[in-house]
Amino acid sequence: RVRCRVAEGQGSVEWIWDELFPGGAGPGARACHTAVASTRGLLMLGGVGSEGIVLPCEAYCLSDGTWRLPEQSGLFPPQGALHHAACSGPRLVLAGGVDEAGLQRRGLGRPTEVHILDLTTWVWQRLARQAFMPPLHSRAASVVLCGRLFVVGGDAGGIENQTDYVAVLDLRTLRWSRGVATGRRFAASGHSVVGGVLLGGLGRRDEQAPVAPLLPGGAAEARPGGAASSGDGQAGSPKGSSQAKKVPKWFQKAMAPAAR
Repeated sequence: RVRCRVAEGQGSVEWIWDELFPGGAGPGARACHTAVASTRGLLMLGGVGSEGIVLPCEAYCLSDGTWRLPEQSGLFPPQGALHHAACSGPRLVLAGGVDEAGLQRRGLGRPTEVHILDLTTWVWQRLARQAFMPPLHSRAASVVLCGRLFVVGGDAGGIENQTDYVAVLDLRTLRWSRGVATGRRFAASGHSVVGGVLLGGLGRRDEQAPVAPLLPGGAAEARPGGAASSGDGQAGSPKGSSQAKKVPKWFQKAMAPAAR
């Protein structure tokens, strides 16, 4: 846990890391797992165990300083790692993930799947396949903005290893759309996305390294939940360009509290 402390009279801010010692039976040592904040607590799923094999995707829950493994049923996600997750109301959405082959050989993994966990009943279900369900590359990064899960970049298994691919999942309708990356080119895998800014990546050589701003742009002015369009995931428009001036109003409103 990290906490912030403001030094009064000095105008400085100090960030302090604390080590927590939760009770209960925790999920055990793992890497490449997925963690997401929910209405029930911090959920942790999947990953790679100490023996180097992928783990089941049962949702461990950390709440009130105690780990527990709620009894879960339904159609569980397959064992895997490097998933993308988001919570929308009382449900957890778990997308993508790679299997053993995807860990050993870059760019490989199972076809994109989406599983839903009801956080009231703890029942899993699998989202039916759609006519357009984009491939999610391994070692991509994801971020939730304005009710949408953006999955950006990753390792496509090509010669350059990295991509600027963008896939968008509307968390209300659970419909996929294909994003369009415009503006200054970037490519990344093994990176992070925080609040619309892409950070880091493995061996990036693009002109925006080590960061890249990501903003929905183009002519899409629809509110979240409206019809998906190719402009939902446009990213990286340079400052001062015509596309940078067309950032949807709903996106500006959603980001305003973070700016303060």
